[in-house]
Amino acid sequence: EYKKQESQKVLRQSAGFGDKINPDYAKNVAAAKAEETVLGLLLMFSEYRALVRDGKIALAEKDFFTDFGKRVFNAIMEVDKNSAFDSSLLGEFFTPEEQGRIMRLELSRRELSDNGTQVFTESVASLKRETAYTGAEDPVDDLLSIIKDKRNT
Repeated sequence: EYKKQESQKVLRQSAGFGDKINPDYAKNVAAAKAEETVLGLLLMFSEYRALVRDGKIALAEKDFFTDFGKRVFNAIMEVDKNSAFDSSLLGEFFTPEEQGRIMRLELSRRELSDNGTQVFTESVASLKRETAYTGAEDPVDDLLSIIKDKRNT
């Protein structure tokens, strides 16, 4: 019984349930993961921040799924305005726990071998797709209303 409870707890945590820093994570894990990739790459590479800042890659707060992601994106772009970007300057915008999460976003990207432009552009596209899809109030409700309409015709 204890093992079962522990394994369920681990599963819930890995799916983002009970996430106090980013509670929206569990609502759409695919969007949240794409968001984390984009943020991690923005934290690591000035050239990606420049692409966004110069409008060469269209990316805005509205493209992010979680409130935490929106806040991190805005803070990154704000700190980067002076082009002397240092992630420690994000501290003025976030709690120590949130800063720890932001550091993990960057560190988890650094551990990966492929952080190229293609990964960045594909992650931005994936994030936008997921955010647009999740923009529907509830996909199940939408589907049910479509089925109901079909039956009535």
